[in-house]
This record gives sequence, structure tokens and C-alpha cells, in this order.
Amino acid sequence: MRHLEPVPDPVLRDGIYIRVSAVMGRADERFLSPDIQREAIDRMRLRGLASRVVDEWRDIDVSTARVKAANRPGLQAALTAAREGRIDRLWFLTLDRFDRDTAALKTFDEVAASGVQLWAESGRVDVETPEGYLSTTMQLAIARYQRDRIGKSWKQTHEHRIAQGLPHSGKPKWGYVYDPARRMFDPDPVTGPVLADLYRRYVAGETVYAMVRWLNAAGHTTTSGGPWSDRSLRRVMDAGFAAGFVPYQGRLHPGVHEPLIDAVMWEQFNAARVRRRVTSNTERSPYLLSGLVRCVCGSSMNAGQFGAARQPKYRCKAAHEQNRHPGGYIMAAFVEREVVTWLGEVAADVDQASDRAIAAAAKVNRRREDAKALGREIAALDEQLVRLTRQLASGVVPEKAFVAARDGILTDREALEGRRDAAQRDAVEAGSTRPQEDAAALLRDWVLLSVPARREALRRLIRHVIVTPGRPRGTVDVVPAWR
Repeated sequence: MRHLEPVPDPVLRDGIYIRVSAVMGRADERFLSPDIQREAIDRMRLRGLASRVVDEWRDIDVSTARVKAANRPGLQAALTAAREGRIDRLWFLTLDRFDRDTAALKTFDEVAASGVQLWAESGRVDVETPEGYLSTTMQLAIARYQRDRIGKSWKQTHEHRIAQGLPHSGKPKWGYVYDPARRMFDPDPVTGPVLADLYRRYVAGETVYAMVRWLNAAGHTTTSGGPWSDRSLRRVMDAGFAAGFVPYQGRLHPGVHEPLIDAVMWEQFNAARVRRRVTSNTERSPYLLSGLVRCVCGSSMNAGQFGAARQPKYRCKAAHEQNRHPGGYIMAAFVEREVVTWLGEVAADVDQASDRAIAAAAKVNRRREDAKALGREIAALDEQLVRLTRQLASGVVPEKAFVAARDGILTDREALEGRRDAAQRDAVEAGSTRPQEDAAALLRDWVLLSVPARREALRRLIRHVIVTPGRPRGTVDVVPAWR
């Protein structure tokens, strides 16, 4: 007689999802680290039916306030496993680890419809009965409220620190060391001077790519310990922290930490950034006058090797692309020789040096005065906005009228800010205030400088080089920066 054996209970296949919103160097017992979450989930799992963990998914440094569920790779991998029937239960520590919004209910419905159970440390998540659905909805709503309240509190804390001239967090700043006791950043004796020198080198004409190569070759790493890239270096330099500013929500605020560079260097750096952003393809160009040459027709001229002989030339963009006029080519060597000759004339003409310096300084002063006048207009609009807000609060102005007036003031303010910023850039970019001395210094160091460094120095002396293409040579007219 054959004996029947009992059928063993099926072993459930468990999947575990873990999310940590922001690490920020925390490690105390209040921090729900991935390991703490996993241990709590396992304790709950082992109390129930036989099961085994088939997979675990993690989203680390992922905030529900900043990252939607669709953009969390760990969560999406867990949901895919549920839809494909690779797990029987999906575990997470608490509902707020899964999400902090009632929008998660739709996801819960989809998972439940696929036959997969949702489990948290507190027990099964019920979205199948009316009572369970209501309870889950209320828990998610409370989680959303807590997230928003925490976010508001953090925002107030950040704004308070910014108002005091302090960064809103203690995240590492390259070129500085952080003193946790004082909650202050101090210049790093090693990397601080390096960062200051990088600003000087950039203003002098050295490319970001060359500086990145130098940083990596010298053994300098980013704050995360990785190699430098052009993007990471630009991000550090653009932040303005080294100039004494604290960046917050897209704007720079005065900081109380010690700057590594002065205001003049910061202005010169930003002016150079604007120039190179507009003509970014010229930063690494091997041609001396890239971005400076204009055709007499008004079009820009591109440098390259053109013609059957592939000789270096400047070519009129409008003539080539729009057939604005025939020809449009001029030999690069000829134009560059003419510019160097002009440079020598400026350096040697001591009699005109004073007049040139006066003209250059006058141009700078005009643009600075323009910027100040525009700044006063912006301040007047700010006062109008404050008065208008007070009138709204006191009930003098209805909300509809307030919104219309406010929007008009903000539109005018934005236009004035654009004009003021342009005037400030023009004041910095107006060129050398000592043309004769700077021209002489450039010629003296010519053979020692790289092509980008020569080009950057020429930009302080030359506004444009106007070319009339023709055979055999054409004509070249150098327009000084102070004209």
C-alpha cells in the first residue's frame, strides 16, 4: 500500500524595496539606513509564512518631493517584477518609504490587480476593501502633510542661514575646509590658492579643458574624490563661493566666509564666461582671431582650411551660406600679420597713449554710470512692489488689481535687470584702460603665450577686425575696443 505524503506549504517569493531620501553624511540611530530598514522588514517577514527573498531594490538619496515615482529606478524595477509575476509579496518598511502622496494609490491598485500582496513592517497594506483603502489613503495623506511641513521648515532654516551669509548646508566646497564647530568654511591652505589661480588663468585666456587636464595630472580630485571634467570645474567656478557669495535658488547672496578672489577678478571671470559662452566653439580654436573677424558686409567670418590647397583662411559666413556676395575669403596669415602690425603701432605710439587711455576709461565709466542709473530704477520698482503688497494686506487694493500691477512691475523689473547686467558686462568688457602698455606687454610675451591666451589678450584691445575680402589680399581694418 502506497503512503501519501503531505504537500509542503509553498514558499512565498518576497521582493524588498528600500528608499533613503537624503544621506547627507548622517549615521546616527535615528537615520533609517538601508541596513536598518532591511533588518526591520526581515523581523516582520520571519513571523509569518515560509518565504525567501528573491530580489531587493534600493533608491538611495531619492526624495519623493524631488523625484517622481516614474523616475526612481529601484521602485520601477520592483513594480516590473510584480507585474511580471516574479514575486508574491512586495515589502517596504513604511508607506512613506514607498511614497508620500496619495498618487501612490493607483500603483497599489495595479500591484494588487497583478496578484502581488503589499506588505509593510506594520502589516499587510489593504487596498482591496473599502475600510483598508480609506485607511491607506489617510496614511498617505498624512505622509504628504509631513513631507510638506518638513520641506517648509527646511526652507525657513535655509533662508535664515542665507540671510546670515552662511551656506544652507555643510556640503563640501572645493577650495575650502569646513569647521563643524563654527559651521563655517575656511580657505583650504592647499586647494584654496589653486582655485584662485584657476580664475586668473581663465581670465588670462587658458581654456577650461587645459585646466582640467592640469588638475587631473597634478593629482587634484573633486570633493567626491573623482577626476575633474570641464562640467565639474565650470560648476565650481560659476558658483561664486570663491568670490565670497553663497548660491541659493539660482541667485548669489553675500557670504561671511573669506573670499579667495576679489570683486574685480570675479567680474573679469564672468565677462570672459559670457564671451566664451557666445563663441564657445572659438575657445579651443587654433586660429588666433576666431570670433573677432567680421566681413565688411556685416557678417561674421569663420576660420578654417578652405580651397583645394586647404590653406588657413577666414570665410564670410553670409557669402558662403546666403550667396550675399562673391568670394568672401581672405588668407588667415595676412589678417593676423596686419593685426600684429597694428598692435606694434599701438605699443610704439607713446604720444597717443594718454588719449587712448582717457577714451577707454571714459567708455568704462559711461557703462558703469548706466548700470548705476538702472540699479536706481530697479530699487524704485522694488519700493513700489513693497507699497503695493502692504496695500493688498490692508485691503486698500483688491487682489485682482494687485496681481495685474505686480505682474507689470515684475515685467519692467526683469527688462531693467537685463539692461543693467548688460551695462555691467560692457563695463568689464570695455577693454584695457592702458592700451599702449598692454599692447607692449602682449608683444613682449607673444612667443610664450598659447593661441587662446593671445586671443583673450587681444579681446581687451580689439573690438572687431573688419575685413574686405578680395584678390590678392583684401583690406584689414582693426576696430579698437575703446572706439
